[in-house]
Amino acid sequence: MLIATLGEQGADEFEEAAELKGEALTARASLRGKAKKNNGLEFGSIGPYIPPKKRKKNQEKIEQEITDDLPELSDEDEKAMEEALK
Repeated sequence: MLIATLGEQGADEFEEAAELKGEALTARASLRGKAKKNNGLEFGSIGPYIPPKKRKKNQEKIEQEITDDLPELSDEDEKAMEEALK
């Protein structure tokens, strides 16, 4: 949680709880247990809070970077992929 709110360097330098005042993070909670009466945080869902507008902009940037990193397919490979997806 410290890394999510303060970043890696801030977490390394963390000394007291007062440093967390005013910081924000996000996590996904779910019901747990057989009776589904207990709350729990889902593993891997804790992270820094990113406002919705910035989140959408960041997602578009990430998708573009992924697209840019993909290798160019030959015509033969592209046809084979289209056939496999049918």
